[in-house]
Amino acid sequence: LWWPIGRMFSCSRSQGYIERDLITQPVIVYGGTRDRATPYTRRTARLVNGESHRLQGRGHWLLGEEGWQELADEAAAWALRTADAVHSESEPRS
Repeated sequence: LWWPIGRMFSCSRSQGYIERDLITQPVIVYGGTRDRATPYTRRTARLVNGESHRLQGRGHWLLGEEGWQELADEAAAWALRTADAVHSESEPRS
């Protein structure tokens, strides 16, 4: 994943590396406010028509840093909320 994202922002044809038409599910992009390696959380989220969430004081390796359990819990809660919302939208209305 690192190489395509790095290339995506380092060349003039950046949007050619993400085929947005193929993304059919909700997306959330997490990033740390201290991430200096790939500080593209908001930009990446915009490119994939997703949400972004920046974690205060966190660096690049979010799941390898202290507090990763909170991120895992938050991501799981987001997935459940999003799945419920998508499911309720797809139910026939009476």
